[in-house]
Amino acid sequence: MQLQQSVTSLSQRNKILLATLTLVIFNLLVSLLVVNPIISRLYSGESFFIIKPLSGRTENSLDFYILRYIKFFIAFNLLGSFCLIGAISSVKYLRQIRNNFNYANISHQFIVGIKKNMLPDRDWKLIVTTICIPLTFFVIYVILGLQISPYFKIFDYFGSDIGEQINGWTSMEWNSNHKGSHPLILLFVDFIGSGLHQLISSKVVTVILLNAFFASLAVFLAFIFFRLVLGKFLDATLLTLVFGFSMSQLAFGMIPETYAFAAASIIATHILFFICLRDKKLYTEYWVLTGLFTFGITITNFAQSIICFSVVVILLRRKDRVAIVAEYIGVVFLISFLLSLIQYKIFTNAALFFVPSTVVTELKYTAINIINQPLTTLHELGQHFFIVNFVSASPLPPAEEILTRRPIIGFFKRPLNYNLVGLAGIVLWLSIFISGLFKNIQMIHQNRPMFYGLFLCILFNIALHSVFGVHEMFLYTCHFTFLVLAIVTNLSLIKNRYYKAGLVALIVLMGTNNLWVMKQIIEAASTLSNNTL
Repeated sequence: MQLQQSVTSLSQRNKILLATLTLVIFNLLVSLLVVNPIISRLYSGESFFIIKPLSGRTENSLDFYILRYIKFFIAFNLLGSFCLIGAISSVKYLRQIRNNFNYANISHQFIVGIKKNMLPDRDWKLIVTTICIPLTFFVIYVILGLQISPYFKIFDYFGSDIGEQINGWTSMEWNSNHKGSHPLILLFVDFIGSGLHQLISSKVVTVILLNAFFASLAVFLAFIFFRLVLGKFLDATLLTLVFGFSMSQLAFGMIPETYAFAAASIIATHILFFICLRDKKLYTEYWVLTGLFTFGITITNFAQSIICFSVVVILLRRKDRVAIVAEYIGVVFLISFLLSLIQYKIFTNAALFFVPSTVVTELKYTAINIINQPLTTLHELGQHFFIVNFVSASPLPPAEEILTRRPIIGFFKRPLNYNLVGLAGIVLWLSIFISGLFKNIQMIHQNRPMFYGLFLCILFNIALHSVFGVHEMFLYTCHFTFLVLAIVTNLSLIKNRYYKAGLVALIVLMGTNNLWVMKQIIEAASTLSNNTL
């Protein structure tokens, strides 16, 4: 009786910690006392009923099989703990949402929010101009995509999986290469892609249009963010043009991949982050939606939603902050879990994100590069976070690699060769970056939560890519290019007419240079294609 009372009196946070700790200890005991001895006996040739086919597997060392199990153990406990936290914490959270849910009220709040945050001036000329900005970039991305499309198989474009998108986005049946690290991408994309394919009848054109839409959506959301932060239409337009003409946006607006869509989800998160900080309200339902958006496209990007949500919770001085954040994670995870099961039933070969094999698969792309090769890793981090993702050098492979099978377009361990326009662009960009960052640090007391949120998200990406995907880091630049631009955006600086002139010059230099680099890539692919015929 006393034990029952003591367990009941535990706080929500302690219940979660206790349940998670119990799971880990239980699995650790099972691992040490049961599984490791079984692996050793199987290796020596002994058989165990249902696992007889595994006995006598001596093509690798015993340590190899034990190490493989340890990886599986870590993956299982990470995912198992996540499931447990989600199941325990989400019950109370969902009950509160159900009790407070009022469709009419939520619809009214949404409409009012759209008018207040996206159409503050009610000036139709500005509204039309606002729509024209993403439409212009949509056209640019489509033109680039159509020009490069005949040569998708000629180069390895930054390590992207173009073939998977061409088949996967246009068919409800073809998803053999779907990864659990993109949990709900099939639900988000395949219905639209399959329908569009029925109208167009060309898989390649379908994915180019769909990808260009995702990239232009990111541009539109970036405009909304800068409009909210800066207030002035012209200021927001200038920074949106910088973002739209950045190399990461041009490249992944041209190349069909999930990264431009991921950028849109990240920007949506930071729009909500700013609105919550401004209004000093949590807007929980919308956090769940943006969490599903980021988590559903790429699991790791959900960390940015968690960071921003946590900063808002801390700012609002809520009690049981850890429990509130755990509840948020739990609800997003639980809904994603259910949607993933639905997706698995609808789509052939859809992967489940919560099975241990998902973590084991992603671990193949990890390496402790920051320890093994610190200088190389820091160099790659620096140039991909702050240089080539904005103003690009030539990513073409050197002459000795050009005749190899599918030569790689990329920047890893290659010198940055700039022409005069690109060199002027990178000098100007770095000047704007340094001045903006210094000014924001100087004025941090005025906008501390926003700065900390952006800084922590950038820091998370730097930490992640110091051990993950270093060789293909440009692939992930859409995940942090907006963050870098946002953290150097300063209201007092942009009021200066010389600073505005610098932004205009940057747009001209960056746009000219990056479009010229795109032209280089297309011409090189065309030449190589003709030579191989």
